[in-house]
Amino acid sequence: MIPKKHYYSFDVYLGKEKNSGHKIYLTGFKWDCSWYWDGGYLKYNFKNGKQATHTHFNIVFIDKQGNHSYAIWKDLKDIVDDAQFDGNDWWRIKDLYKQFYILKNAAEVFQYGGYCTSKNGSKEELNQDMVDKINTHIENVIIPEIIKILKINNKE
Repeated sequence: MIPKKHYYSFDVYLGKEKNSGHKIYLTGFKWDCSWYWDGGYLKYNFKNGKQATHTHFNIVFIDKQGNHSYAIWKDLKDIVDDAQFDGNDWWRIKDLYKQFYILKNAAEVFQYGGYCTSKNGSKEELNQDMVDKINTHIENVIIPEIIKILKINNKE
């Protein structure tokens, strides 16, 4: 079993959404439910400073669905004013978050054997060793690369 993990706490300003003027921040990572990495949330702050509902990075900038489906093919400057990352860095950030979400989903598959139930799952499906390896890779490779490209310091 993987030992208890720590938080990678940060709020990185991405820019102001062009349509609404809301400030958008990308938040850090935490070890959740004693078995997986959670993170990649976007916080939207209204002009009056109050926090709006948050959502996942992939829903807005990676997945080709919903209201933001155009964003996967866009530079950050096309989506926000005062963009904090140029095209090359923005593509790298999106690639790293794509890896994060795919690996997180893979860990869930090995943890529970799919999505609906782990009942009657075989040893090959429910593979704690794979869960641990994937989560270790997320922590030791993906999160540090994200932090590096975001140029932030980890606040443990």
